[in-house]
Amino acid sequence: LQNLRILEVRNCGCQNSLFSFSVGRSFVQLKEMSIINCTSLEEIIAEAKEEEVAADKIVFPQMSSLILEDLPELTSFSQKSCTFEWLSLKKMKIAGCRKLKSFTPNELDL
Repeated sequence: LQNLRILEVRNCGCQNSLFSFSVGRSFVQLKEMSIINCTSLEEIIAEAKEEEVAADKIVFPQMSSLILEDLPELTSFSQKSCTFEWLSLKKMKIAGCRKLKSFTPNELDL
């Protein structure tokens, strides 16, 4: 997964989250992420397991575009209280995410 550059998820039947915390940390080359029309998705990156607690940061050094669209149950990008770094982010679109109150617990409310 560390060589993945473009990730597009559409119409998935995910119940709670899309990725584990450890998978999220492996997206170091990811440039574009689009998650669209996943009606049951509550968070993108799941809360870390006990063995991952010490790792409290996910860095997306290459990501320039993030699109979250038509995710009616999405409440946050991650419920885990950690830090996300978006070093190259130029485009962010969030639409149709009516339950989204904050991006992460450490972020300001939207």
